[in-house]
Amino acid sequence: MYDHSHNESGEDEDEKKRSFSPEVHLEAAQLVVEQGYTVKAACDAMGVGKTTMEYCVRILRFEHTWLPF
Repeated sequence: MYDHSHNESGEDEDEKKRSFSPEVHLEAAQLVVEQGYTVKAACDAMGVGKTTMEYCVRILRFEHTWLPF
């Protein structure tokens, strides 16, 4: 019997990469940087993976250091 849960490359269908708009990335990172969420809590709230969240948080924190006063 053929297993339909894998695509031609052998990856699970559930593991396909999803893409998010820049606005979603910003909103996700703001939960951590501006609202005090943990990375895990923000990931759960936004449905974003941990690696993506950490990347977005790093970018937002870097941008905050360059904001004019």
